[in-house]
Amino acid sequence: MPKKAASTTLAIKFEEQSLIKELHLLRQELRMANSWKHRLLWAVITGFGTVMGATVVVAIVLFILAQLASIELIRPFVEWVVHIVENANR
Repeated sequence: MPKKAASTTLAIKFEEQSLIKELHLLRQELRMANSWKHRLLWAVITGFGTVMGATVVVAIVLFILAQLASIELIRPFVEWVVHIVENANR
């Protein structure tokens, strides 16, 4: 067998082995991503992040509204929002 053909065959076998390893790793990753434990953890993290983000946004909006309460034009609106927030906790 010529030297060039042997090296080509060797390169093809190496490429096949590399693809088989990559396919095996991909299957493992898909199996893990589709597991119920992974999905549950992802849902909990997403829900927690959503709640924390919404809390921060509401706190910032209320802080800004409290600072704007000194403006006569929007004071009734700010007092109405503060009243709603205070009564929501009861």
